[in-house]
Amino acid sequence: MAKAVIISCVVVVVVLAAIAFYFQHKNNSKPNGTTISNIPNFNAIVSKNKPDAYNTIMDAIASAPTYSEAKYFIHIEAGEYVERVEVWSNKTNIVIVGDGEATTKISWSRRYPDFATIDTATVGKNN
Repeated sequence: MAKAVIISCVVVVVVLAAIAFYFQHKNNSKPNGTTISNIPNFNAIVSKNKPDAYNTIMDAIASAPTYSEAKYFIHIEAGEYVERVEVWSNKTNIVIVGDGEATTKISWSRRYPDFATIDTATVGKNN
């Protein structure tokens, strides 16, 4: 039960941070809305089409430094990514930016009763 509360809190914080980030940078986006000009260079790129990019979000997260005090920006390009995304507690200050809700999709298929409810989240925190 406590683990479910922690994961729920993490998901709420991530969603609120994403909303704040969106509104903070809304006026800095290009007309097509797919890129934000005010973001520094990305540390990692996840793409379905670029051979030099990470293929999965988890690979990009794994590449992030541990216990970083600096933000580590991960750009997820347009596409559908079917994977369970877990951000380990030693991977700090990770910022994940997609190309927009209509073009960048993350999905996963786990359901109760096959898995505990806590294990069905698509994005979550893992100790």
